[in-house]
Amino acid sequence: MHLPAVTIPAVPSLGLPAQHTAGQTIPGQHIAGTCIGVPAAFAPQNTTVTDPSAYSGIDPQYSPDLTSRYWSRAPDTAIPDTNAPGFGELNAAGYPKNQYVRPYIKRDGTQVGGYWRNSPSDGLPTCRVVSC
Repeated sequence: MHLPAVTIPAVPSLGLPAQHTAGQTIPGQHIAGTCIGVPAAFAPQNTTVTDPSAYSGIDPQYSPDLTSRYWSRAPDTAIPDTNAPGFGELNAAGYPKNQYVRPYIKRDGTQVGGYWRNSPSDGLPTCRVVSC
């Protein structure tokens, strides 16, 4: 890949001189395809992407407006990221973290990266308080 030479003009009012970067060629590399070995519970048909209407239940600081603008500029966020935290992991009860939560933006502008969690419909056992 060839990166062309670039000259950034000076900004005298800020005391910044012009900067010149020489062109350069970066040699290409071939990376062979690979498969990720994980249990069947993590197969694509067994995983989901969290519905945007559920985000406020996951994080009370979730901003629908800021996130919508972010997602419109980054459409690939709808694709589950197998490099995101939690992929291929089981929770303490042994259930797979099989639901991807896309990156989103909080009301204060903080970006939360995508991560994997347990799907609410995965049959995760619940606890009940018994009173007599």
